[in-house]
Amino acid sequence: MKNNIRNIELSESPIGLAVTFIKNNLDKNIKLEKVASLCSMSVSHFSKIFKSEVGKTFKDYLNAKRIEKAKYLLRESNNPVSTIAYSLGFEDISYFAKIFKKYVGVTPSKYKELFKKNDIITY
Repeated sequence: MKNNIRNIELSESPIGLAVTFIKNNLDKNIKLEKVASLCSMSVSHFSKIFKSEVGKTFKDYLNAKRIEKAKYLLRESNNPVSTIAYSLGFEDISYFAKIFKKYVGVTPSKYKELFKKNDIITY
């Protein structure tokens, strides 16, 4: 799947544009409506095409990318969880923690704590 996403990102298709936009704007509050508009599509058509080409819904893909970046920042920086959440476009820290736990299996604080204790983690 990772190579498929890379190919989509490199393509000049509307979905490639969307994937690149998401990658370059993780720090912003990205809305489905805005990205669909950017691709000159209705929300429903964009959602259908996005899921078909990427294999995930727009929201799932966006959250997965944000959590991937959050994991990196939790491991590599000393920033508090709240700073990391806000830097990735999450406006609500509780929602960030809920989504993080859904994707990773532990809370962001626990992830950071486990990583700092063990120096290595394989989530």
